[in-house]
Amino acid sequence: MKILISVFNNLYTDQRVEKVCRTLHNNGYEIELIGNSLEGLPPMERPYAFHRIPLRSKTLRKAYIEFQWKLYKELKKRAGKHTILLANDLDTLLPNVLLAQSSNTFSV
Repeated sequence: MKILISVFNNLYTDQRVEKVCRTLHNNGYEIELIGNSLEGLPPMERPYAFHRIPLRSKTLRKAYIEFQWKLYKELKKRAGKHTILLANDLDTLLPNVLLAQSSNTFSV
């Protein structure tokens, strides 16, 4: 089963997200982590797929709105009928809920 995990903060340094992803991956789930590339982050190596959404906005307020819109489009593109959407924080909850409601996908 595929799980799309979305997070607004730094994918590289967030150990809580890393623990969740590794645990699910080690238990046989297909994981794809989606976050932002707001800070020009260093390259990452993970045993699961991840995607950084590029943001043009320079201020946090504009970046937040831009990320919400782009995250919704990414989730819509990557989610299937049997995909679990996992919003790691409140910053990613709205796109996950909107997509889950429109496509009958399960959202956590």
